[in-house]
Amino acid sequence: MGNKASSLQPKAMQDLRSKADVDFTEDEIRDWFKTFKQFCKKGRSSIDQWEFVRIYNSLFHGDGSKFASNVFRTFDKNNDGVVDFEEYIVGLCVSGSSSFRTKMRWAFHMYDENNDGMISRKEMKNIIQAVYDMIYLPGAEVSPSANELTCTVFESMDTDKDNMISWPEFSEGINSHIALIKLLQIDPSSAGS
Repeated sequence: MGNKASSLQPKAMQDLRSKADVDFTEDEIRDWFKTFKQFCKKGRSSIDQWEFVRIYNSLFHGDGSKFASNVFRTFDKNNDGVVDFEEYIVGLCVSGSSSFRTKMRWAFHMYDENNDGMISRKEMKNIIQAVYDMIYLPGAEVSPSANELTCTVFESMDTDKDNMISWPEFSEGINSHIALIKLLQIDPSSAGS
C-alpha cells in the first residue's frame, strides 16, 4: 500500500487517457510519471515554480529562469502555484502537440504573460529574450537580436496598429512567423548552437 504515491493508479491513468489533450500511450504516461516524481519534493505530488525552474536550468547552458517561469504559468491551469501530474502531462501534450492549432493557442498563451487576451510588444520581447537567455551563452552575438526579432514580428502582426496583438491577429500572422512557435519548443541538445 505504501507504493501508491510512487506509481500511477489505474483510475488516474484512465482519467488522463480520457482527456482530449493527452495523446501519450499508457507506457509513455508511466515513464513521464516516474520522471515527474523524481522532481517532486519528498512527500509531495506536485512541483512548485522554483523546482520547475531548477529543472529547466539543468537542461540548458544559459539561464532558463524566466522562460521556465512562463512555461510553469501555462501548465498551472488552476493557478494554485504548483503543477500536479495531470497539469504536467496535459501541458507537455499541448505544448508539444502535433496539431498546429493547439500549438498556436499554447504559444499565444505563452506570449500573453498577463493573460489579458492580448500580446503587448513588451510581453513578446520578454518571452523572446527569455528564450535567448536560456539557449545562448552570455555575451554571444545573435542575429537577429531579441529586440530586432520582436520589432519585425510585432510590426508585421499588429495589423490594426493598436500596439497590441489580438488572438485573430496572432492566428493570422503566425503563418509568416512560424519561428515564434519553434522558438518556444527548444531542444536542449541543440541549444546554443
